[in-house]
Amino acid sequence: MSDDAKTFITFLKNLVVEKVEDQIPLERLLAAHRTVQGEKLRKMADSATTVGEMANELSDSLGQEKAVYATLNEKAKKMRVGFGSREEAEKDEGYAELCSEIAESRKTIAELNDMVKDSFSDKTEAIKMINKQSDDLARLARQDASLVRRDKMVGLREEQQEMRENILKIFPEDRSDVRERASKKIDKRENRLKSRKEVVDAMWAHQSAGKSVEVAPDAKSVMDEIENSLKK
Repeated sequence: MSDDAKTFITFLKNLVVEKVEDQIPLERLLAAHRTVQGEKLRKMADSATTVGEMANELSDSLGQEKAVYATLNEKAKKMRVGFGSREEAEKDEGYAELCSEIAESRKTIAELNDMVKDSFSDKTEAIKMINKQSDDLARLARQDASLVRRDKMVGLREEQQEMRENILKIFPEDRSDVRERASKKIDKRENRLKSRKEVVDAMWAHQSAGKSVEVAPDAKSVMDEIENSLKK
């Protein structure tokens, strides 16, 4: 597979991972990640425990081997004294086998001693690593808490911004002119009403002032009689 193909596949995988991560709340995502880290830490602790158990077992074996060596060495000394001279002792097959067994025990003790030292050193190193990982995990938890707070704060600000944008949609840009335009419309209506009233009042006054009173014939006859009576 070419490098370009590998790069493209990696790119696709990252897209899928990011898409999945975006669908999970950040707090849950970070908690899940810490759980994985905690599981790794637990496995490290189990491994350190195993190393510690092995170190203790090797230490016990070393102690037992030293006891065996001391017993064999004491037995060989007694046998050597019994033979009187080294030449006589070396000719004895049992003494030679015992000395070989003592030499083998010395080698075993030396090997066990190195293994015990290494095991306890590994145990100490493992404990240091576990403590460091534990501190890192605690620090990671604090950083995650801060990140979650930032995420929530940004979410609140996004909601506020969206709310403001929605308000702008409810009240268009010319919303500041609504009352002014309404007042102008009322002014026009008032002016029109005033003008209509003035025209109507003028027409009403004109009609009332210039209209002649028509007198009925019977009434005119009565008026003539009144006038004549006044002349006498």
